[in-house]
Amino acid sequence: MLRTDPIVQKYPQYLPTEEEVSLTLELIQRPEHKELKKALIEHIAIAGCLPSSLLRFCWQARQDKKYGAECAEGALGWLARCLTVRVKLNVDSLLDNGPFPEKWMEKYMSAMPISFHRTDKQGHPVMIQRLGNVDLEAFKLLWL
Repeated sequence: MLRTDPIVQKYPQYLPTEEEVSLTLELIQRPEHKELKKALIEHIAIAGCLPSSLLRFCWQARQDKKYGAECAEGALGWLARCLTVRVKLNVDSLLDNGPFPEKWMEKYMSAMPISFHRTDKQGHPVMIQRLGNVDLEAFKLLWL
């Protein structure tokens, strides 16, 4: 799938070799990368497929002009940075808790009149925003 992507076809020099992906897979199997592998499997892997997921990080390492074993090391570095940013941005709990505090959402919902009206032909909910009824003063206070 990645090999037929139009962007990949435009920049084929960044497409990792099978050897680089295999080296990365071997590296992540080592005991010192146990936590990294666990996080990859639990949070990042696409459909549980480690080679497909590691290919993305090898792609990034190739953009850093790293090839062969250096590409594999670079891919693990990019994977570690990805996991660090996921923790920093609370990506894993975003859907559970939402990006905004509950009190803020209550104030937002009182300032911005929104209602849901049935569904469209495809089954998607239809949301109606009554923009003419927005409480502008309350809305401004949200951002202070």
